[in-house]
Amino acid sequence: MALTGVPPAAFMRTGDLADPRAQRTRALLLAEFERQLALTGQVPTVASLVREAGVSRSAFYCHFTSIEELGIAAVRTALDELGERDTAMRRANDLSGASVTRMTYGAFFAHIAGHRHLYATLVAAAGDGSAREELREALVRQTQQSIEAVPGRPERLDSRRAAAFVIGGVLAVLSEWLHDPQPCDPHELAETIMALMPPWLVGTDNALPALQVDIGTE
Repeated sequence: MALTGVPPAAFMRTGDLADPRAQRTRALLLAEFERQLALTGQVPTVASLVREAGVSRSAFYCHFTSIEELGIAAVRTALDELGERDTAMRRANDLSGASVTRMTYGAFFAHIAGHRHLYATLVAAAGDGSAREELREALVRQTQQSIEAVPGRPERLDSRRAAAFVIGGVLAVLSEWLHDPQPCDPHELAETIMALMPPWLVGTDNALPALQVDIGTE
């Protein structure tokens, strides 16, 4: 299961999802999309994307209905990569509680630093674009599940609203960090996030796995 709860190939509209040629075309489009973002800081047009990726316009529309849909898929693909690394890290480290939370947030911000232009353009941009909402909803949903598992949470706490509050703050800090010309180290940013978390949420042995991904065994 992907971080967003949607299979990485879910946006493919036609064709065989297991076809290596289709997978290659999709990978070329996603890679070229992120490359052009890094070069120009702007979302590319379909014309420039297919030209530089070396695929036909019809091939593009076999996979995506629009450039905006490709942008959401690019964010999902990047998040899926994070999820696979996060799962491997958790299996390799016998940690729990705040240590796991600190580690996963550090890995999350390091991942975003590696896709800086993608996130700065599609996620940290002003307004509530669909890619930003995609990330926000995924993190709110997982944080809500984590809050509901904390035995020491405040009575009558609305877990959905609490999760939205926490993730709203995380995304605000993330947006500022992405636009900082001299950003701090990702793990330093993770320490800042940890310091801002409610003590009842991270002050016990309960981890806040807002970034934990269960990729399943299928």
